[in-house]
Parts: sequence; structure tokens; C-alpha cells
Amino acid sequence: QKKKDDEEEEEGSIVNGSTYEDEEDHARSGAPWFKKPLKNQSVVDAEPVRFTVKINGEPKPEVTWWFEGEMLQDCEDYQYIERGETYCLYLPETFPEDEGEYMCKAVNSRGTAASTCILTIETEDY
Repeated sequence: QKKKDDEEEEEGSIVNGSTYEDEEDHARSGAPWFKKPLKNQSVVDAEPVRFTVKINGEPKPEVTWWFEGEMLQDCEDYQYIERGETYCLYLPETFPEDEGEYMCKAVNSRGTAASTCILTIETEDY
């Protein structure tokens, strides 16, 4: 583990980040992993919200979305969107009761990965 005082080390790390070796390891195992994990969000009541992750895995992982420990079905209120390695959960309209912990779970034959975040709903005080 080198210190970051090294100029050269610094430059290389900007290009690859420390993810480079990780990517190699993950790619070899094939287990799902979050290239881009969830991050906490806050949204004004009634506004839409979109959670986005990037997941790699071989074979292609099965991705599910959870709210407060309950699996969300892909429906009008909770839309699953998938484009290549990018997966989104889209809520066209939010309510105060949508506030809480969301989790994205990716599973394939090689393993399981999960990422969680907190959604905060801001209510307008008139």
C-alpha cells in the first residue's frame, strides 16, 4: 500500500482510481459488483426520483429493488429500467411514506451484491 505522496502514484490513481485491481478480481470471479453504487438522495414531496446503479457480473445478474426490506415489484409506481450495465428504479411521483432505505440487489450464480441508500422526502411547509 503506497502513500499518495508520490506524484506518479497520484497521476495514475486519477486515471484508474484504486478500482483497477478490483475490476480485475471481480471480472475473474464473475460475481456481481457495483461499478456505481447507490447514493443518498433527497427530493421534494410529489417530485419524481430515480435511483441509478451500474452493475457488472458474468453471467448477467438478476437485479431487484427493495424498500425497507420489502421487494418492490416492477409496476407503474416503481419502474425498473435497464440499459446495458445501468439499472434504474424510477418513481414518477413520491410521497412522504416513500422516505426510507432503498436497496438494489444483484444476484448471479457466482454471488450476490447489494447497495443501499436513504431517500429523504422534503415536504413543502406552507
